[in-house]
Amino acid sequence: MVVLLNVAYSSLVGTEEVIRKVNKQHAILDVDEPVSQLHKCAFQFRDSPHSYLCLSNESIIQYHSPARDPSREVLNDGSCWTIIGVESVEFSFYQSLAQAQSPVSPFPIICALEVNGGEHVATLDIHGENFSPHIKVWFGNHEAETMFK
Repeated sequence: MVVLLNVAYSSLVGTEEVIRKVNKQHAILDVDEPVSQLHKCAFQFRDSPHSYLCLSNESIIQYHSPARDPSREVLNDGSCWTIIGVESVEFSFYQSLAQAQSPVSPFPIICALEVNGGEHVATLDIHGENFSPHIKVWFGNHEAETMFK
C-alpha cells in the first residue's frame, strides 16, 4: 500500500512511501497484507529502494538499509513505527468523461470499516448507508470481489 505523508517541519513533505510490515527489526518485502493499529511498520521511500523514513535525534532522515536478503531488510530502531491512529484521510475519485447512465444519488456514506483475516486472505467489511448491489469496491485498478448484504 502506498501512502502520502506530510511530515511537518521537514524537507520530506508530500513524499510517497510504501508501508512495510515489520517483524523482529526486519521490513518484510514479499508480504502484501494490510497493517492496522498497533502493528509495527516501516515507511519505505517509493522512489528510493532500501531507504526508509527514520527518526534520528529529533530529526526525520532517510535510513539506508543494507541489501542482504531479497525478502526482508534490516532496520534500525528509528525506522520502526507503530500506527496508533489516523488524523486525516484523503480520497480521490476518477471522474469519467462519459455521461453516467444513472445518477449516484443518494451518495453512499461509510460509517465503519472492519478488516478480517490476514496473511494472504483478508476481507474488508464496509458498514454504512445508501449502498446498493451495483456498487463495486476497487483497490487501485483492481476490482475486489464485492458482496452486498
